[in-house]
Amino acid sequence: MYGMALQYLAERFQSHLEELQVPDTGIMIADSRLRNLDIEVALSHLSFRFGNPQGRLLDKIIEAPLFTHSQLTVGLQLVDIIGSCIYAYHYQKNCSMVGNAVNYSHIAQFWPYVNSRQFKSERLYDGYTRNGFRILDYQS
Repeated sequence: MYGMALQYLAERFQSHLEELQVPDTGIMIADSRLRNLDIEVALSHLSFRFGNPQGRLLDKIIEAPLFTHSQLTVGLQLVDIIGSCIYAYHYQKNCSMVGNAVNYSHIAQFWPYVNSRQFKSERLYDGYTRNGFRILDYQS
């Protein structure tokens, strides 16, 4: 499941880089899970990237994902916080009617900002748009 999620992330990141319309490349930096899992997922990504026709389309992403510990890097701590807001928003939107659902409405004040950062592709990919989250420009 984690490897598949990383493939989806890579496809969305590729779409974002393509639509910037500048000759940019990027690298994915992810929160470390377990050392063995990190290596397994990175190898799986490289296998997908070079051994699968869909993976070969990811030509703007440089090398395998870099895994690091979020406790050591402020950037990943921020991504963890934003990721929890994204999760809470979608959970509240899609699961609040389920019995014993967790109530995440206490962070609803952040959802408009998080949604404003959502990347929506301009072109269609296999007949569908792609959604993801844009790079946060902390300088503005």
